[in-house]
Amino acid sequence: MNKRKIVITTILTIAILAMGLIAFKALGAKKEPVKKNLTKTIELREVEVSQFTTENANNNIAIDGRLNSYKTVDLASKVAGQLADTGRAFKKGAYYEKGELLFDIDQREARY
Repeated sequence: MNKRKIVITTILTIAILAMGLIAFKALGAKKEPVKKNLTKTIELREVEVSQFTTENANNNIAIDGRLNSYKTVDLASKVAGQLADTGRAFKKGAYYEKGELLFDIDQREARY
């Protein structure tokens, strides 16, 4: 490289850095110092309150349609025989109390 190009490049680099430094100091002096807000403001909100009174409400709903059972149970028999009549229809949706006999199996024909 030519000495002249090196000198010009060095002078321009120093000039650009000097102008940047001067601009940085000038802009930094114009800024106001940042004030930190250390106190928190608490905003209070007002809420409208009303007194609750209990009342009885009548609910009459007319419904048409088919009902489904709340709990369904799958039953499987491992014995041979015929269902004996218990006086109650053993159909889907029939209600039984806990411990009540669901059905009775007549095994006489299977035993013969």
